[in-house]
Amino acid sequence: MPDKPADTSLLAALRRYRPDYILLWVIALASLALNLIMLNQLLTLRRASGQAIADAIAVISQIESQTFTTHITVDDQIEINTSIPVNETIPINIKQTLPIDTVVTVPVQAGLLGTLNLTVPIKADVPIEIQQEVTINQPFEIKTTVPVHLEVPVTIRVADTELAATLADIKARLLALAGTLDAATTTPEATP
Repeated sequence: MPDKPADTSLLAALRRYRPDYILLWVIALASLALNLIMLNQLLTLRRASGQAIADAIAVISQIESQTFTTHITVDDQIEINTSIPVNETIPINIKQTLPIDTVVTVPVQAGLLGTLNLTVPIKADVPIEIQQEVTINQPFEIKTTVPVHLEVPVTIRVADTELAATLADIKARLLALAGTLDAATTTPEATP
């Protein structure tokens, strides 16, 4: 009997095995392919998670260095109703020369002649020297309304608030998580 030429095709190789054995290999290869795809997806997700954590840490660092500025407007009236006691002695010193240059008409009884009006010129320098102390002992009552209009700029650094501790805690937790993912976590320096 002549020998049949060896059939090297894939079908010939498959015909030598039972169908359930072939099905087992197809399922095993499909499972391996799905596992490789899933492993690739998990590694991609791990890299994306690491990058997201690094980005979140960078954002927290920026928030920590932020400064908020706002203007607070005060538009009000303040009523003042008070008494200020004043008990003070004030020395008054006056040293001056008062020049007098005038003409005075003086009525003079002249007996039988009656009353004569005589004009008398007066020209003199009168020195005045007074040293006196004036004591003021009196309460001064003040009752008024003072309008107040202010615009006050207020600057708040996040690092000076209670939020800073929370942000530091979140940042530490993210760094710990990044360490478990072996993520590249470069944190930029906070600028003041």
